[in-house]
Amino acid sequence: MATRIVVWLAVIQVFVVGAYLLDIGRSASAGEDLVPWEMGMARGSELAQETGKPMLVNFTADWCPPCQQMKREVFSQPAVAEAITDGFVPVKVDLTAPAQGGPEEQAAMRYGVRGIPAYVVIDADGSELARTGPQGDRDMLAWLQRVQ
Repeated sequence: MATRIVVWLAVIQVFVVGAYLLDIGRSASAGEDLVPWEMGMARGSELAQETGKPMLVNFTADWCPPCQQMKREVFSQPAVAEAITDGFVPVKVDLTAPAQGGPEEQAAMRYGVRGIPAYVVIDADGSELARTGPQGDRDMLAWLQRVQ
């Protein structure tokens, strides 16, 4: 009798843990990043010069939980994505595994990025105009409107 109870408790535990993991997987993929990020500073700088818009540079990495949260919860919001694409050249600098001395590492060093995520507004000449860190969608939208 005691063995049966232990077996049933183990089965229930497996189902509970499985449901929890399934829910985490759903919430992790719920929000899709709607911003069409350009990869790399060189292309972003070209587009900034062509369009006259400043760059919004997203210093990010796959291993960074706040970066992934921003992608799911902030950059998945249509109003935020629209504000970025209308007012800026969106550029992603992926620091997941930057090559030593490579362009990603050079960009992070040039703009003094010591923690990620970091969002830096840069004009076509490479001068920093503003910066911020992770925040909610409303605060990010307000910040984008102020610095535009």
